[in-house]
Amino acid sequence: MFNSLDNIFLFLVWPLFILLSAGVFIKGWRVYRLIKDALVGRITKALIYTILVDISSLGVIYILYLFNRRESASGDYFLFAVLGVWFIVFIWSLGTLTRAQKELKGIVDKK
Repeated sequence: MFNSLDNIFLFLVWPLFILLSAGVFIKGWRVYRLIKDALVGRITKALIYTILVDISSLGVIYILYLFNRRESASGDYFLFAVLGVWFIVFIWSLGTLTRAQKELKGIVDKK
């Protein structure tokens, strides 16, 4: 039913995305706890929820695509391109949260 590329996505990449999502949620929650009363805290909270919804939506759409497609795999390249762009944005968001957490801890520790 599935080719090897589909199996790699279903059994390796998708669980990896779930683990990375948990990491982003934890990192974002730590940043949010430092600044939860400020506007930046609410923006951080919205960013985290947006990333998690995006991750889930992309995974669900891809899995539905795998189950509903016919013999042609012509859409795979487009989906992997979307996945690549998403991954770049994901890494950028994670880096931004890491830098924000370090900066905020420095500010909070000085007070």
